[in-house]
Amino acid sequence: MRIYLKHGILCCSLALVLLGAAPVHAAGDPAETSAALALQARTTVRITSITSPISIGSTARLVASTSAGASCSIRYVTGKGTVSKAQGLAAKKADQKGAVSWAWKIGTGTAPGTGNVTVTCGGVSTSTKIVVR
Repeated sequence: MRIYLKHGILCCSLALVLLGAAPVHAAGDPAETSAALALQARTTVRITSITSPISIGSTARLVASTSAGASCSIRYVTGKGTVSKAQGLAAKKADQKGAVSWAWKIGTGTAPGTGNVTVTCGGVSTSTKIVVR
């Protein structure tokens, strides 16, 4: 079999197989995968403040710092292990300076105890405790 180049491109897929190389498809473009992994590797998340301890019925606030424009989510698990569905815990994008914040009410049905709040931005997560009294 002859292997030749045309316009700098190998012109025989069988030659690739014989050489042990797998064909690359657009959906699995290694350059795109590498770029996504590099972006995730550069993304950091740091919780800069949280209202804790906090009283039942009060509004909790959390502020985090991450990469500008990063997509972020928050998850609050109460001391009893229940995942909160409180308004204010929706996903957000960080601003141009990388700041992102949430505010939510600690419901009157929430039992006192130490819960956990996790913030995830760009696939990177960090957690902190929140004490409800």
